[in-house]
Amino acid sequence: MNTDKKPFYLIVTLLALGTVVIYWPVAGFDFINFDDDIYVYRNSFINGGFSGRAFAWCFQVGYAGYWQPLTWMSYMVDCQLFGLRAGAIHLENVFFHAANATLLFLVLKRTTKAFWLSALVAALFAWHPLRVESVAWVAERKDVLSTFFWMLSLWAYVGYVEALKATATVRHKFYALALVSFVLGLLSKPMILTLPCALVLLDYWPLARFQLATSRDWHRLILEKVPFFALAAGSAVMTTIAADKGGALASTRFVRLSTRIETALVGYPSYLGKLLWPTRLSVIYPLASQLPTLEICLAAVLLAAVTIAAVRLRSTRPYILVGWLWFLGILFPVMGLMQAGGQSIADRFTYVPSIGFFILTCWMVNDLTREWNDRPVFLSGLAGVILAACVLQTAHQLKYWRNSGTLFQHALALNPDNFLAHCSYGCYLRDLGQLEPAEAQCRRSLEVAPNYVMGYIYLAGILEMESRSDQAISVLQAGLKVRPDFPDARCELAKLLFARNLYQDAEAELQEGLKLDPDDAQLHLYLGYELARQGNHSGADEQFAAGIRLDPSDPAGHFQWALNLAAQHKMPDAIVHYRAALRLQPDLPNALNNLAWLLSTSPDPNIRDGPEAVLLAKRACILTQTNDPVKIETLATAFASAGDFGQAVKWAQTATTVALAHGQTNIADQSMALQKLFRSHKPYYEYQ
Repeated sequence: MNTDKKPFYLIVTLLALGTVVIYWPVAGFDFINFDDDIYVYRNSFINGGFSGRAFAWCFQVGYAGYWQPLTWMSYMVDCQLFGLRAGAIHLENVFFHAANATLLFLVLKRTTKAFWLSALVAALFAWHPLRVESVAWVAERKDVLSTFFWMLSLWAYVGYVEALKATATVRHKFYALALVSFVLGLLSKPMILTLPCALVLLDYWPLARFQLATSRDWHRLILEKVPFFALAAGSAVMTTIAADKGGALASTRFVRLSTRIETALVGYPSYLGKLLWPTRLSVIYPLASQLPTLEICLAAVLLAAVTIAAVRLRSTRPYILVGWLWFLGILFPVMGLMQAGGQSIADRFTYVPSIGFFILTCWMVNDLTREWNDRPVFLSGLAGVILAACVLQTAHQLKYWRNSGTLFQHALALNPDNFLAHCSYGCYLRDLGQLEPAEAQCRRSLEVAPNYVMGYIYLAGILEMESRSDQAISVLQAGLKVRPDFPDARCELAKLLFARNLYQDAEAELQEGLKLDPDDAQLHLYLGYELARQGNHSGADEQFAAGIRLDPSDPAGHFQWALNLAAQHKMPDAIVHYRAALRLQPDLPNALNNLAWLLSTSPDPNIRDGPEAVLLAKRACILTQTNDPVKIETLATAFASAGDFGQAVKWAQTATTVALAHGQTNIADQSMALQKLFRSHKPYYEYQ
């Protein structure tokens, strides 16, 4: 190793290995119940591992309010390799973050030639406490993955600029790599769409490409950005469609435009404060309905003053303007003008924007101390103290992400009126079976924010678990008074009304919900169930078809449609949907049983498959502890269809015994009739 290479390899190793060591505790962390469920552990497309069907699903638009196919694929690969081991999935976030910090160092060193300043910016990026949310939250894979491609694109773009005087082949290779990396980033998280603006800033400083001699050079400078901006515009359109379709965008009726502007103005200084003094960090900062006028005015004055100063100093200290515009511009898409979610700010939103702030600060301190005595000692000591403080605070903040309980308890300790944290903590307690304190948390959430409609849904679910259906219905009806146009609440209310045999009222809720949102899969599926119950099988088929088209990942939807098809004697179609349900949920006892019955009893030899029916029926019996006479009877029938009449008689006798023990005399009579048939070595075929 050459002597001058030693510091380089030391920094690269320290950045990568140090980051992994700091974040290694996440290997023992659990999933949290805030997005991790819909992203991974309750998403059957993802947690089933890689498949053609799941690959196609990754490109659907609207799920979870994002279009991020590459991020979905990364989770899918994780589950293929590690199953639902949360620790392994967490560690992949850590490795991407370590790679991002290393790439940032390489890009800055290559463009600025300032070795130690580049190393310091990369270390601050890697170890700052605001990074914890992006790294320790499984659902924020999109942050670290998209930034990986962001950094690759920057690195390739710098290579392209350096190769402008080289051969066209070399130049085009670097340009293509930059463009492809940008596309992959857009497929990971749309926030990377601001990268073309970052390329323009790099052209200004440190690449100094604005100092061009000819109009031809300016022509190239503009044209080379056109594909990047075109892709960014396309991604912006897809993002808006996905957010709207997924219900992520808040209407101006609920979050006024003036509130959004005020929140954005105050948000920028809030982020600056957390970058400078990263304490009291929370997973959720609820959106305030009204902000103090003085705070808004001070924020506007601060932003204007810094912007004016940066512009005036652009000729002598261009890094200030570049760093400041990087911070302002890359944060802009998530500042709430298009409000998605209930947060005012979020630590994760600073992942890439903070780089601009760190560049501005480090280079400015370096310039301001240029004439000081003992400057290297002072700056080295200052950097060491700041980095050590960051590491300690990051380790401290990291421990709160161990599970949902520790995370939301911490959020509530910081802000007892955090209604979002109350609900999430209530859901955590609900999942532990602690229903009474879970109910108290949800009620407290509604006391703080009576307009938070999801709080009504969570509370109603807990009341239903406590067998307090009437109260649950009342809670949902109260929620619909607050937000009449919320289809999810109508769907949940319809479920409860079905359970109370209030079918007409339930159907009315579903019909009203579909007027509000014709693309709500659950509303279609539940309406199909109601129409099937009424005997309107053709109408039910239409609703089931619509629901499955909108949400093909719902095993219950396939199962209910299969039941409706079987009731019409459409056995091949019913079998297709029973199989679809079992692909999505392999251990669904009723689907296993019903499919085994159709494969055993069909008079059509092209449908009948006795050996497969035996396997399916055995699994259904195991899942029900061989204590369900219907499923035992199906197993007997399957053995008869397979030609094993000895086993068929044996299991028919068992079905009779279990049925009598349960007082189900009608099933016992059926089983005894089957015994007689099987003893004569005749299988049972339905509809003959």
